[in-house]
Amino acid sequence: MAAHFQLAASILTNREILDLLCILSNDEELSVTINESMKGAALTGITTLVGGLFFGPPGLAIGGAVGGLAASGMAKNFKPVSQIICEMSEEKKELLCSKVKYALVNAAIPYGPNLLRYVQSHPCVSEELINIMRTFVTSELGKDSFHASILKNREILDLLCILSNDKEIFVTINESMKGAALTGITAFVGGLFLGPPGLAIGGAVGGLAASGMAKNFKPVSQIICEMSEEKKELLCSKVKHALVNAAIQFGPNLLRNVQSHPSVHKELINIMRTFVTSELDDQTFEMTDKFLYFAFASNLLKERLGINNKTAVFKAVAKLENYQLKFAYQSSRWCGHVATIVESKGDVVWGVVYEMSISERDSLDKQEGVDRNIYHATDIKVKDPNDVIYECRTYLLLKKDFGKPSPQYKDIIVRGALANGLPSDYVEFLKSIPDNGYKNKVPLYNKILTSLEDSK
Repeated sequence: MAAHFQLAASILTNREILDLLCILSNDEELSVTINESMKGAALTGITTLVGGLFFGPPGLAIGGAVGGLAASGMAKNFKPVSQIICEMSEEKKELLCSKVKYALVNAAIPYGPNLLRYVQSHPCVSEELINIMRTFVTSELGKDSFHASILKNREILDLLCILSNDKEIFVTINESMKGAALTGITAFVGGLFLGPPGLAIGGAVGGLAASGMAKNFKPVSQIICEMSEEKKELLCSKVKHALVNAAIQFGPNLLRNVQSHPSVHKELINIMRTFVTSELDDQTFEMTDKFLYFAFASNLLKERLGINNKTAVFKAVAKLENYQLKFAYQSSRWCGHVATIVESKGDVVWGVVYEMSISERDSLDKQEGVDRNIYHATDIKVKDPNDVIYECRTYLLLKKDFGKPSPQYKDIIVRGALANGLPSDYVEFLKSIPDNGYKNKVPLYNKILTSLEDSK
């Protein structure tokens, strides 16, 4: 059997191998950045070289001519890999073909009219051939001539999805400006940089996430997935240009390289912002980097929330239906049990929706003891008196050790309810909650009272 494959490789012509590589590189939209001019405009599209032996030529000669015509209209700092292959010396072509032949023999890919189909149906082999082209272009053709080598549009889109989700950037659809901000989006983990599954799976996950979100919000990663191929190509060209100008090395560590350069990271975020708000119709989209938080206990009082979170802005009074307020964790800070919400059909928990900067989400998590496994964060949907729905972040206790709150803790909750105009019957309910009668000093309580006095 091994002899059969060696024979197959020997009768596989270099022209057929080069045709195969051209088709694969164009399918993957591979391009090369040339360091001759780091200020050229970004490539916005590459000519598709169809043909080759496997689609019933015209083969490499015509492909090279088409590539040459395409290159004449492109920025000097980008070339499709298929054109690079066409322009190589015969010696370099021979060396590249020998590497490909060796890979095909090792993978036991049968030679014949269906070679391209066989390669494309074996992702590992296809990826190996792509990597051979990457390595060959960056090393055999001279590292001084090429900056960072090959970058796929798919990799750029994956990178943007990951960056946008790290920052939790999302889009407000202006058909209804009353909706609340999305506080969490389904993470698109995947893509080449975190070890697949890439943008396709990311898009599917985004679709599932979007189905549960308020209609007037979408994560930017989902917007990217839903763009037309033309828009994706244009966005990728802008990102390529930014990466080349910043001399960021491409390859498996691209994400890490970008994240280690704050100015580049910020520039890519701004490119996404600008692109979404202008190229995709600035009458339709509005970018935001805030999230919504639903407070139902001591954080009802803004002076308490503001001790650690200065950006909180009141948005609305709202209710969480089919839940009940309970006290289920003995807190040394409050000298009594602190609040949580538990499912209870027919009951209602009233609270306040605050809009906060995403930069304060970690401090809010820390205040609620997420790092100490006291509370855990979750996303809920609440409704204001006008039936406007807000999707918010809130916190639930992990343990259910029910008990009574301290009078000081209860007093802060009642003060917050009164300050924000919660329904009077609900305020009376809060006042009627039995407390544990604690009479000693509670430092946090005194701190909040001092803050209230200072704000008068």
